[in-house]
Amino acid sequence: MREIGQKPGIGINVIHNKTARIRQVGSLLCRLLNSRCRAQPFSLSHLVTRRCNCRCETCLWLDEECSDELSAEEIKRVYAQARHLGFIATALWGGEPLIRQDLPEIVRSSKSNGFVTTVITNGYYLAERLDELSDYVDCFIVSIDQLGQKHDRMRRRQNIFQRAIEGIERVKKYPDIKVIINSVLSKLNKDSVEDLVYLADGLGVSIYLCPIETGLTGRPGFEASKKHLGLTCEQLEDFSKKVIALKRKGYKINNSLTYLKTFIGGKKKYRCHTQKVAVTLDANGNVRNCIAAEPFGNVRQTSLTNILKSEDVRKARTQSEKCNACVNPDVIDCSYAWELRLESIWSFVKLCLD
Repeated sequence: MREIGQKPGIGINVIHNKTARIRQVGSLLCRLLNSRCRAQPFSLSHLVTRRCNCRCETCLWLDEECSDELSAEEIKRVYAQARHLGFIATALWGGEPLIRQDLPEIVRSSKSNGFVTTVITNGYYLAERLDELSDYVDCFIVSIDQLGQKHDRMRRRQNIFQRAIEGIERVKKYPDIKVIINSVLSKLNKDSVEDLVYLADGLGVSIYLCPIETGLTGRPGFEASKKHLGLTCEQLEDFSKKVIALKRKGYKINNSLTYLKTFIGGKKKYRCHTQKVAVTLDANGNVRNCIAAEPFGNVRQTSLTNILKSEDVRKARTQSEKCNACVNPDVIDCSYAWELRLESIWSFVKLCLD
C-alpha cells in the first residue's frame, strides 16, 4: 500500500513525487506535440458506467437501463490496445465509477499499462473505497456543486456533501495522489462561484469551474433536455469575470485565463481539437464523439486499433474543427493547448505540479 500520513522520510517522498510528476508532464507535452504531427490521440476518456447513486438534474449521462457494461476483462483488452497505440492517460468517470465493485481491477489495469490514471467521482464512496484504489490512481476529481445541504438537495442524496469532504480529506493523506474539486455551474448554482472557490481553498486543493454543457452530444434531443439549465452569454461573462478576479488573487483555479476570456464581450469562436487528443469509450464499448449521432464502432466487435484507423474517425476529427458549441474548459482549454497557446499549457503544467 502507498504511504499514508506524515511518516519518516516524507520529505524524500515529496521530492520523488514531484520528480515523477515532472516526468508525467514532460511525457504528456511530448504526446501533445506528437498528436499535432501525427493526429494520434493519447488520452482515453472512459465512461465506465452510467449507473449512479445520485439523481442530479444537471446530469447528462445517467442511464440505469445500461446493463451491458464492459466487463473488467474486456476493459483490460482495450487498455492493452490503447497502450500499443501510444495512449498515456485514462480518465474513468460515469455515472459513478465507485459503484463498480471491480473498479480496483480496472484501475490496476490502467496503471499497469503505464497510464496516468484519473478517477472522477461524486465522492460518496471515496473514503470507504480509497484503500482499494490508492495504489493505482494518480488523481481523484471530486464533483461538488454547492455547499452543505444545498449540495445534498442538488444531488438528491443525503449526506453526500459531508462524505465527499471526508473523502477529499482522506485522499490528502496520500502525498502522491492529487485531488481536485470539479464544479458544474448551471442556473441552479450560478451564484455559488465564490463559495466553491473558498471551499477548495479551505481544503487546500485546486478547483475546476465548468459551465454545464448544452452543446452537441451525438444524441437526438439531448441538447434540449438540459438547455434550460445552461448559462446565458451574459451569465457566462459574469462567471468569467468573477473567476478571473479570484484567480488573480491567487486562488488555485485550474481554468486558464485564455479560456475565461473566451466569454468576455460575448462568446468567441474557437477551433475544437479535442477529438485529436482524446477518445471517448462508452460503458457498453461504443467508441464515439460528440458530433456523430452513431458510434464509430464497438470494441466488442472491432479492435480499438481498427476503429481509430477508420475513415469515419478521420473525417470526424476534421469536422470537429468547425464546431465551437461547447463551453466547458475540458474542451476549450484542451483545444487551446493543442494550438500551443502558452497560458493554457502553463495552466495545465501548474495543475499537474501543484
